[in-house]
Amino acid sequence: MFNINEFKSVMNKYGGPAKSNLFVVSLGTQSKPTRKIDFIDKFDLRFFCSEVSIPALNINSASYTPNTIGIPEAMPLNLSSVNINCTFMLDSEHRVLSFFHSWMQEIINYNTIYGGSLSQVNGDHLPYEIGYKEDYACGTMEIHHFKTNADGKLGDTYIYNFANVFPTEVGGKNLSWAPNDSIQTLGVTFNATAFDFTATDPGTTISDLSRGNGTLELLNSVGFRGQNTQQRNLPTTVQDAINTFTTVRNDFNAIKNTFNTFRGLF
Repeated sequence: MFNINEFKSVMNKYGGPAKSNLFVVSLGTQSKPTRKIDFIDKFDLRFFCSEVSIPALNINSASYTPNTIGIPEAMPLNLSSVNINCTFMLDSEHRVLSFFHSWMQEIINYNTIYGGSLSQVNGDHLPYEIGYKEDYACGTMEIHHFKTNADGKLGDTYIYNFANVFPTEVGGKNLSWAPNDSIQTLGVTFNATAFDFTATDPGTTISDLSRGNGTLELLNSVGFRGQNTQQRNLPTTVQDAINTFTTVRNDFNAIKNTFNTFRGLF
């Protein structure tokens, strides 16, 4: 039987329900700051993001049927592209809007009015030319979702961290004489190539020999040295015999070290 007091007790045990309005979105810095940072300070920009849709983690999979019979099973392949949708309130000086329009121009220079095909920006950026990602991508985007303590003050946060972020869409605006007290907003979609969350296990750094091509390179090394030893010509002089013995011994030691490496990996 459902007990409301028991339900409230369990919820309070974990800090109570999470509230969707206790968040802040902040953008990091770029490797090469450009003129768009003159429009608005990124610290101030945090207070203009009124809504954010944190992307889902979607695993792309392929369907296969074991032994060609039975119910198909899903095999994970990779993760879907990560897009973050944000809504920014606009200021009457159009600083926020200018910030994102300038950022889009750094990605693809859409200016063809002034100077036509010869209108360069940032020194060498021709119209419709795509910039280098290291120049236009933002280092990080962090979304902090706060909790409330028993005293009502904000407590620890759950952090969503995205890397190599850049806008892929800056939304349009609707202007009208009818409403006189509504606040203009701007929808912006960002793309990220890497991400982690508070609950993400950071893992440990391992040798590249334990995965992928590293292991194959070890096997190829063993095969090459073994083949090289097998195909070696018979010595014809004492010096040839000494050289052959030395080379074979070196190959043997190399193969032994390789197998010792394998032993340490497993």
